[in-house]
Amino acid sequence: MAFKPNEFVSEISKAGGVALASDFRVLVTPPDGMKHLDNEALQFRIDGIDFPARSVTEINNPIYGAPYKIGATLN
Repeated sequence: MAFKPNEFVSEISKAGGVALASDFRVLVTPPDGMKHLDNEALQFRIDGIDFPARSVTEINNPIYGAPYKIGATLN
């Protein structure tokens, strides 16, 4: 079977292209303290990410007068 470029491009177009919309690139750069080591940034391809849940709890702050509530995160 002979290779037909037009059919190949057509099949890729049907699938939505070469790169999926759900794929992302993450760039991890080294901390400033490691810049003298000539480190390069790391690149990863990912399909999703989950952030850990955080909750805010009210606590009483009794400093200087009547106590008032402020938000705090408790781990």
